Amino acid sequence: MLQNKSSKSLVFSLILFSIGGSFLTGTIIAVISMLMPDAESSIWYLRISILLQDLFVLFLPGFLVFKFNTNRPAYMLGFKKDRNMANILTFAVLAYIVALPATSIMAQWNNSVSFPESLSGLEAIFRSMEESARNVTDRFLSGTSFGDVTINIIIVALAAALVEEVFFRGALQQLLVRWIGHPHVAVWLTAFIFSAIHLQFFGFIPRLFMGAILGYMFYYTKNLWVPILYHFVNNAAVVIMNLYWGDSQMIKNMEEGPLEWYSYIILIISLLFTYLLFSSFAKNRGYGKSNTIDV
Repeated sequence: MLQNKSSKSLVFSLILFSIGGSFLTGTIIAVISMLMPDAESSIWYLRISILLQDLFVLFLPGFLVFKFNTNRPAYMLGFKKDRNMANILTFAVLAYIVALPATSIMAQWNNSVSFPESLSGLEAIFRSMEESARNVTDRFLSGTSFGDVTINIIIVALAAALVEEVFFRGALQQLLVRWIGHPHVAVWLTAFIFSAIHLQFFGFIPRLFMGAILGYMFYYTKNLWVPILYHFVNNAAVVIMNLYWGDSQMIKNMEEGPLEWYSYIILIISLLFTYLLFSSFAKNRGYGKSNTIDV
């Protein structure tokens, strides 16, 4: 159990640790830039920068809040064994499959949002931020060798899934549940913060939806490995699709093309199957109770 500290203070501690980690990361990156004049043109500079952010801004803050307040930080974060581990991990993969069409259609709709003329300046800023993020992503995923793809999967899929789930679901969501006392509010508030922190308005809705899925996965299983697997599969799929179909017209149409009438039918069906899958799983698990093994 967490020591007798208010959940509110622990949430603020988590945020302060993350802010401190952000300053530390910025300092280390600045030192690397000074020592290596051409660092910013190096793919390894970008990789190291991302890993430093993962470590100091997300992973360590989430871990340290529990380390300082419990004798079993990994267990309390959700790294547990489960009597039905194969079943719950299968649930994660199935959830990804049934939710993918809805996520893709939400992304396509979100990307097509237009601001009124009075807010055209704000839209231009958001579009510029989106383009900058896409340029960084394209540069990061530009390598096509086996080594580059392997490193991309390790950093973009494995590391990102691990550290983001530790911070958002393992730490933040659990602390918000304790503070607010309402798990559904905590799940959606965490999902909102998870999406907003990426600073991509035109990807906000699908990322919010994904954050909610990850949140409910953790709530119903009490096992962090489940959202980590979902997150890993999602990000690894992005790496693989970028490698083989990144320049294809099909991908461009999915990202930028207008929605067809049947897209909304697919959206409804995908959301319905996602709801039924979670509802069935939650019922079988006892609505939030888990079969985790105390080790």
